[in-house]
Amino acid sequence: MDHQNQLPPLPPSKGPCLFFLRGSCRNGESCTFDHIPTPQGAAPFPTSRSTVTCHYFLLGSCRKGDKCSFAHPRADNNKPAPKRSDRNLNHLTAGKEPEVTSTSWLREFGGAIVEFGDGAGVLKSSVQSDYSAVRLTHLPLGTSPATVAALLEGLNFEVDTGCIRVFPRDVEESCIADIRVEDPSFASRVCTITSRSPIFIKGTRIQAVQISVAMPSIQNSHKVECKRINCSWYKPSKTVWLNFKTEGSAKTVLGLFQKGTCKVLSCPAQTTPLSSSNNRFGRPTWTLMLTGVPAEAKRHDILWDVPKFFRPQHVELAIPPHPLYDPARAYAMVRSKMAQIGRLEWWDGSVSANGKRARVKARFLEEGDALKAAELLRRYRLPFGGNVKISADAVYSVRFRVSDRIYRAILPEALSLNQSWQRKSIAFNAFPPVHSYRTLKLEGEDSEAVAEANKTLERLLTGKVAMDGVDVLWSPSFEANGPGSLSSQVQHLELLLGIAIVKNKRMSRVYLYGPERQCKAAEGHIARMITKNVSTFNIIELNGGEVRWALGGGFKQITTALPRRATLDVISKPKRILIAGSPKDYRIALGMVKKLGLGEAPGAMAKAGEGAGATCVMCTAEAEYPIQTSCGHMYCEDCFDDFCFAGIADKTFRIQCGGGNPYGSCSKIITLAELQSLLLSSTFEEVLEKSFAAHVSRNPQKYRYCPTPDCTQIYKVTPSEAARPFTCPECVTVVCTSCHAAHWGKTCAEHQDEKSGGYEALKKWKEEKGVQDCPYCEAPIEKIGGCNHILCGCCHRDICWVCLNWFESADHCYSHLRLKHGGAGIPGELPFWDLVD
Repeated sequence: MDHQNQLPPLPPSKGPCLFFLRGSCRNGESCTFDHIPTPQGAAPFPTSRSTVTCHYFLLGSCRKGDKCSFAHPRADNNKPAPKRSDRNLNHLTAGKEPEVTSTSWLREFGGAIVEFGDGAGVLKSSVQSDYSAVRLTHLPLGTSPATVAALLEGLNFEVDTGCIRVFPRDVEESCIADIRVEDPSFASRVCTITSRSPIFIKGTRIQAVQISVAMPSIQNSHKVECKRINCSWYKPSKTVWLNFKTEGSAKTVLGLFQKGTCKVLSCPAQTTPLSSSNNRFGRPTWTLMLTGVPAEAKRHDILWDVPKFFRPQHVELAIPPHPLYDPARAYAMVRSKMAQIGRLEWWDGSVSANGKRARVKARFLEEGDALKAAELLRRYRLPFGGNVKISADAVYSVRFRVSDRIYRAILPEALSLNQSWQRKSIAFNAFPPVHSYRTLKLEGEDSEAVAEANKTLERLLTGKVAMDGVDVLWSPSFEANGPGSLSSQVQHLELLLGIAIVKNKRMSRVYLYGPERQCKAAEGHIARMITKNVSTFNIIELNGGEVRWALGGGFKQITTALPRRATLDVISKPKRILIAGSPKDYRIALGMVKKLGLGEAPGAMAKAGEGAGATCVMCTAEAEYPIQTSCGHMYCEDCFDDFCFAGIADKTFRIQCGGGNPYGSCSKIITLAELQSLLLSSTFEEVLEKSFAAHVSRNPQKYRYCPTPDCTQIYKVTPSEAARPFTCPECVTVVCTSCHAAHWGKTCAEHQDEKSGGYEALKKWKEEKGVQDCPYCEAPIEKIGGCNHILCGCCHRDICWVCLNWFESADHCYSHLRLKHGGAGIPGELPFWDLVD
C-alpha cells in the first residue's frame, strides 16, 4: 500500500448546503456544508422566487437565461423566448381567447332574424310578426323556467325553457315570467285558456297578459354588445398572531410581509408594529399580528412563503366570523342569481382562485341581461361575515377580424390610441393570428367610451382610399395578377414602404393602411404606375363551355402567348377575358377561345393548369397572399373575396369551391366556420348581408322591403284575406302587407279602384318606353340592346324577352329562343332553322 498517496480522512458531514442548492452560497470551497451538485435533468431546488414570473423575461430582455432564480414560463419548451425586436408587435397580444362563441349563425338584417347555413345560404328567416309573447304574473318565489314550462305543458303548450325568462319581484314577493314563442297565435290562445279556466298556485290566481314582442337580440360584428358581466367580492378575513423567540427573526418576517415577498394564499397581509412580552417562563417573546388574512387560510398556508430559518415558534389563528366562509357555496349563490336573469353562454369562476377578492366572469346569451344581472347583484348580500357586498359591472365589448398585415401596418397608431384608451379603462387586445388573420377586441365598463373607441378603431381599419388629387386611383390592370403585373408591382411597393395596400375589385378602390407619410408616398408611386400601364381593353365574353375551357387551362395558354396582357374576370355576368394590347393581340386571344367550337375538348387543355401548387384557381396566376381551403385549393386573397360574392349571386345560393380539374368539379360547399376563418370580419358580415338581400330578391312572394328609398326594413307578405298594415319601425311608413301600397282605412280592392287611373298612365308609359315587368318578381325591366335573353337584376331569373317566360338557367333560355323564336335576336344572326337546313 502506498501511504504517500493516501488522502487524509474527511471531516464528519454537516449535511447538504441549502444555499448551494439554491445557487446562492457565498462561502465557496470554504463552506463547512456539503456542496452536492444537482443531477442533470433534475428539477431545481424550489425557492420563493421560483414561483414568481421574471419581469424581464416577459419583456424579452432577461440576460440570465436558465440561471435566473425567477420563473421563465413557456407554453412550448421548444419555442424560444420572445426577442426584444418583437416587443412592439406583442405588446397588445393576449393569450388564446377564453370565451366560447356561439355555434349558431344568427344575424339581424332589416328587422329580420336570419339563420345561415354552410355556403352562406339562408336556412331560416323570421320577422316580428312571426312571434307572440305573454306574461304570467303572481308566480311564487323560486319559480324557474322549468316550472313555467311544466305549467304550460299542462295547458297543452310545448315551450322550450330557453323561451322563458323569470324575474323576481321583491316588492310583492312573487315572480313574473315572460314567454316568447315563434307562433303568432300563441299569446292570444294562452290568455283565452287562462281566462276561461283560471289557474291557482298556493291560493293565488296566475294572470296571463299579452305583451309586445321583443325580438331576440342578435349582435352583428363590429357592433358594441353588452352580454358580459364582471363581479367580485371581498373574501371574509381573520387575524393571525406569529410568536417568535428572537427579535431578529420577528423583524425579518415583518419586513418580508411589508415588502410583499411573503403572502398568504397569494394575498398581501397587513402588519402591525412588533410587540414584546415575557412568557410564563419569564423569557422574552416577540409577536407579529397579521390582519386581512383569508378566512380559509390554514397554518401551513401562512408559513408557506416564510423562510424555514425565520419561522415563528407558534401561530395563533383567530376564529373567523360565523358562519364560516364557503367559497363553493358563494360561487353557487352568485351563479344562481345570474341564472334568474337569463341563460348563460359561459361562466368563469374558479373556487380555488387566490387573492383577497373572489372574481367571476360570465357571458349571457341575450343582449342586456348583463345590465340587469349587475343591478340585481349589487343589491344582493352574501351571508358570510356580516353580509358580504358584491361589486358587479356590465362589460361592453366589440370585436374586429383583420388581416395580420393590416394589423402590423396600423400597429404604431394602435399603440398610440391604446394609451388614451387605457386612461379611460378600456382594454384593447390583439389575439394571436389564425390563418393570417387576427381578432382585435375592445372592452370596458363605460358604454360611451367603448362606443367612441369603436368608431376610432373602425376608421383606422377602414383605411385610406388612394387618391390623385380629387380622382380615385384605379386601373383595370389591377385585376390581373402574376409576375410583372401592376398588382405585383404594388405588392413590392407595400414591402418597400412597410404599409398594407389592399385592392377592392368590386368597388374599384385601392385602400392604404399605415403611417400618413408612407401612405402619401404610396399614392405618388401608384399614380405613376397607372400612368405607365395605360392601355385599351378589348373584351371577349365567354359562354358556359368557354368558361370551363378557360379555367381548365385555356386561359393559361392565352397568358403564355400574351404575357401580362390578358385578365380573366370571373365576377362579371357573363364571365369575360380582358385583353390589354393591340387589335392583333385581341384577334390572337379570340382565335384561341373559338378553337373550342372547332372540336378541341376542354379536357385536353385542362392539363396546362396542372402542377402549379401555388396557382390561384380563379386567375390562374401565382396566388397573391394565398388562401387555401380545406379541400386543398388555392386562391388569391382578393380573388377569394370576389369569388364569395359571385357565389352569393349564383342560383345555387351557396358558396362552393371553384377548384378542381375541370373547373368547378370540386364543388365542395365551404362551411361558415371556414368562411369566417378565411375572410375579414367586415367582408364576412357583408357576404351574409348580401346573401340575405339576394334571398329577399329571389322570394318576393315571401318578403318585401319597405317602399321608402334607402330603408332596409323587411316585412312579410300576406295573402289578401290576411292583409294588415305594416308600420316601418325606422321611417314610420305604413304599407299593406298584401298589395304593398299605403291605403289606411281602405281595403285593397277599394284602393285598386281608386288608383286605376294612375295605373293606366303607368301602363301607357311602359308601352311607349318598351318596359316590361319580370314574370317572376314583377320588377320593371328596360331592354336597351343585346339579345333577347334577359337576366333580371332583382330575382336573377333568366327571361325570354319575346314571350316573358322565365327559366332556371341561361342554357334553357337560349334553347327556348332557338327553338321557339328562331334565335337569340342578335342583329345579323341567321335564323336557327336556316342553319339547320
